Amino acid sequence: MSVTSENIDLHDLLRDVHALDRDSLLPLWVQVKNTLETAIGHPGIGPNARVPSEQNLCELLGVSRPIVRLALDAMVKAGLITKVPRQGIYVAPRKTDVEFASMNESLFGEISRGHRVTTRVLSLLRDK
Repeated sequence: MSVTSENIDLHDLLRDVHALDRDSLLPLWVQVKNTLETAIGHPGIGPNARVPSEQNLCELLGVSRPIVRLALDAMVKAGLITKVPRQGIYVAPRKTDVEFASMNESLFGEISRGHRVTTRVLSLLRDK
């Protein structure tokens, strides 16, 4: 598939997805969620990109609507997508898209009020 980063459509990305593994110990809804997360993580997919409808996802991925709903609900709870009634499903703004300047203003505001600001590493994961 050759498309430019300005012209990426989630529907096109999902059309090229390999079949889900029905023999896997991983539930189908988790496989659907993982597939969608990978698709929306594509560099050409930005915030507010439209996600295919539940019915289209069922057809594209070959699964039932309850499976798709479980995956989408988990993604809504994780803040990855938003559902707008009667309008559709959209990619949510990435958490890293928060303006760094506003974070700095808040940090410096606390320091200027005499608060001690510290950081602590809660966990550290290494990419392989």
